[in-house]
Amino acid sequence: MKITILTVGSRGDLQPYCALAIGLKRAGHEVTIATHENFELFVRKFDLKFAAIAGNMQEFLQNSEYKRFATGVCDQGSSP
Repeated sequence: MKITILTVGSRGDLQPYCALAIGLKRAGHEVTIATHENFELFVRKFDLKFAAIAGNMQEFLQNSEYKRFATGVCDQGSSP
């Protein structure tokens, strides 16, 4: 069976899906990980197929507008 796993986020978000893909590949499936371009080498080091999606999550998380938004959301959602 051909399977494509689409994931966005940081390397920590991607890593469990690579583990899943490795297991699926060992079970005989053809697996592709579709994620941000900057993770291509990480995916390929596990001998998995890679498909690039637009965007760079690391750049997004470093964006000052995102940081202001995230800080506001976290401050409002904090509990005593």
